[in-house]
Amino acid sequence: MHDFRVSLAAELSGLFLADERNIAQRVRDLVAPDAPVHVSAPVETLIGPEAVISDLILPLRRALAGCHRRDLLVIGGDNRREPGGR
Repeated sequence: MHDFRVSLAAELSGLFLADERNIAQRVRDLVAPDAPVHVSAPVETLIGPEAVISDLILPLRRALAGCHRRDLLVIGGDNRREPGGR
């Protein structure tokens, strides 16, 4: 069984480490054309990879040049509990 959190963490790190020319293709590989991507304020909801590139990834990379990111938690997977279960 593949743990998608490992690939997701690697891809997220790659977005911030990749050469700017390669970012667009990486985002297109990760985000479906009509996928909503919910981000905190003031960005809010972005639809599709082009919005993620232009309104999130590139501005963050430019504003935070020289900063490092790290994942403290990567949560995901199927919920095996019954609805409303504990």
